[in-house]
Amino acid sequence: MRKNRLRLPTATSMKNKALYMRATAVIGGAVVPALINIGGDWARIPATIISLIVGLMVSLETVHHFGDQWPIYRSTEQLLRREYYLFTTGRGVYEGKGSDEAYKQFVERVEDMIDNETRITIRIMSAEVKAVNQESNNLQQGETQSQLDQPTRQQSTPAVLKSTQTATSTAATQGPPSAPQS
Repeated sequence: MRKNRLRLPTATSMKNKALYMRATAVIGGAVVPALINIGGDWARIPATIISLIVGLMVSLETVHHFGDQWPIYRSTEQLLRREYYLFTTGRGVYEGKGSDEAYKQFVERVEDMIDNETRITIRIMSAEVKAVNQESNNLQQGETQSQLDQPTRQQSTPAVLKSTQTATSTAATQGPPSAPQS
């Protein structure tokens, strides 16, 4: 009879997923333009399928953060392994302690390490959500502001264009900036 075990992600599995998704996206991103340049009706379908796969891979990486999480998992695995060896050999903070006291301290330290890894992972995930929400708010505010400022922008466009041309011509006459003297 087979036991049902909870399979937690490992650093290696997270790294492999991240590398697989990146490689797929990079290779697909290079193949699609080549297929489009070759042309022909036959190239449209593979280019479309590869584009969809690239989009899915990038989206999944954005959602799951495999590339961001694997170094954290790796670090936690190393810390847990080190703690286990210190505990089993009675070294470090466990030196000279009774087995019950050492075991209690071992459990507390391991739980602290796991809690820390969880907090970091949540921070990574919530930072992404906050960034997306902020970008969405900025876009919504920008659209509202652009609708309010539309007549002003049309009137100020020649002035902006003229100041840009002046700055460009000044930079062209002065030449490239010189390197700082050491």
